Amino acid sequence: MMKLMDTEPLLFTAKDGNSITYITNLFSATVRFEKPLLVFNYGLVCNFEHFKYQVEYFEKQEYPILLHNYRGHYGSTAKENLSDINFDNITNDLYELLNFLPTNNLPYYFIGHSMGVNVTLEFAKKYPSLVKKIILISGPSLPPSQTMFNSSLMYFLMPLLEAFYAKDPRFLNNFWKQSSKNPLTRHFIMFGGFNRKETSMDFIKIYLKKLSELPMNLFFKLFFEMDQHEVMGMASNVECPVLIMGGDKDRMIPNYYQHLLYEKIENAEFYVIKDGSHVPQVDFFREANERMDLFFRQNLDVCIPREV
Repeated sequence: MMKLMDTEPLLFTAKDGNSITYITNLFSATVRFEKPLLVFNYGLVCNFEHFKYQVEYFEKQEYPILLHNYRGHYGSTAKENLSDINFDNITNDLYELLNFLPTNNLPYYFIGHSMGVNVTLEFAKKYPSLVKKIILISGPSLPPSQTMFNSSLMYFLMPLLEAFYAKDPRFLNNFWKQSSKNPLTRHFIMFGGFNRKETSMDFIKIYLKKLSELPMNLFFKLFFEMDQHEVMGMASNVECPVLIMGGDKDRMIPNYYQHLLYEKIENAEFYVIKDGSHVPQVDFFREANERMDLFFRQNLDVCIPREV
């Protein structure tokens, strides 16, 4: 039987006419509909591969699973209008998609990584009754321009890059599109975001190849969206159980900032993965999967199986 990660994305048309691509096993005969639906939200200009090991693990346990591409990403439309790509519209797209799919009123468990934490918290703010459990991995609690790499470097660098891009986008666009072929870029990404001993360079090549399919100005747009997002305010209103995960060697968003989320959320647990990077669910996927599995099984939300 074909694995979910190997299937071709399906297409959903939202009310505003935009197309959203997604993959799911909700149409498979092997899914157990008494289990919660796992909804995965990836990070800034990331892709489904960042949850590859989690999807494989929970697919074997017959969990219903949904991965969706945000508007403007990988076949999902809105590339022509960047102003429409924001967390409000992304969560509206997801809400419409969930209503369209045969979820049979399943409980929703959300898993967000990095910027996916912003998407998850935005959805939980707007539709709190739908979200029964949340896992937040390597998420920002404060504006990333002031905290990334534990400095305010990005606060000064990002406006300069955006201005340079606006003046003559050709150079940066070419650099962006050729990044997967550049050894220096591959090593910089590996050093900045991953554990070099645990994650293969092949994963970095795939990541950069997928990254090159997206326009560079989409990165600028969503980075500034993250900067203006009231993460701490939303976190304080979350009432469902939350598991916060992070690697203790996260250079991009150091553990301290993730711990702020833990202090803000009343019903939260905090799990630190030793030697984990900004992407601990890839570096140490076995440890991450086991901890996520334990969290899901605690007071598991169950459904009455649907009639066949």
